[in-house]
Amino acid sequence: MKLTFEQIKKVAVGTVEIAENDGVLYFYRSTAKQREVWKGMAGNSSGSTGVRLDFHTNSRKVVFNAPYGGKFELYIDGLLRQQYPADRDKSEPIVAEAKGIIGEELDEYRVTLYFPNHDEGGAISSVEVDDGAFVRPHDFDMKMLFIGDSITQGWESKYDTLAYAQRVSMFFNADSIIQGIGGIYFRIKAYDKIDYEPDAVIISLGTNDFNHFPTLDDMRVQVSGFLDLLCEDFSDKKVFIISPIWRALKSEESYTRFAACRDVVISEAERRGLIHIDGLTLMPPIPALFADKVLHPNDLGFSVYSENLIKALQKYL
Repeated sequence: MKLTFEQIKKVAVGTVEIAENDGVLYFYRSTAKQREVWKGMAGNSSGSTGVRLDFHTNSRKVVFNAPYGGKFELYIDGLLRQQYPADRDKSEPIVAEAKGIIGEELDEYRVTLYFPNHDEGGAISSVEVDDGAFVRPHDFDMKMLFIGDSITQGWESKYDTLAYAQRVSMFFNADSIIQGIGGIYFRIKAYDKIDYEPDAVIISLGTNDFNHFPTLDDMRVQVSGFLDLLCEDFSDKKVFIISPIWRALKSEESYTRFAACRDVVISEAERRGLIHIDGLTLMPPIPALFADKVLHPNDLGFSVYSENLIKALQKYL
């Protein structure tokens, strides 16, 4: 039995817009305005980080046809079961079966299919279940909105779902939208209100600003304006700011400028009463924990980041 597109939409999580074109559903975690601005800033604006289909079923098999895109990751009952690589044969379906780790039969189980972090590929042409099987959307405890750069996107993660935003979402059983875009920075023009009411907003920008703005005053204008718009839309929500994490730099002068850029983010956040989480407390300054030895955590580094961030968030959530 093929699910209708409306049934598929009901089990989609992490989306802002869903479009249908030539018999394929395309899932976006941003508005068209955001994608256009991000494209001019850094590219990779249509990646599907955090988009997933998440539901419970008693079907003996669930068959997903995903004709485009990179890595998909399949979870059964909250545990990673298989990664489908970017170079997979796109004509071959992704299949979930009602079997446990050692092959035991499952009467009912949760299926979560995570879309690619890095590629434009948030697309599904069909989902099939057994005739008569039920499909029930997963129930979440809260909603989270993540806004950030490549670190929030999960850049360099070997397993997309080991990146920090996904792991934090899993820990809190949160319906989440993850707007992490490699290369972006605070920019007033990039802000857009989305049709989503999160319990918590988690912002992690600033490390690219270090290299982008010619002066600290220029940076402060953009940070201030961006946060003003965000605070206007989420005045009754818990808003967290993660200041930039450690990064390897080549000179004392660079570290001085980096510290000054961090101070801009921190001071503008605290001036508005937002909750500051110091990024320097989340990631140790150990290059082996970074995929590029410089900035982007590897899967082990994301484990450390996630554990420390969860501890910090638990004080407020």
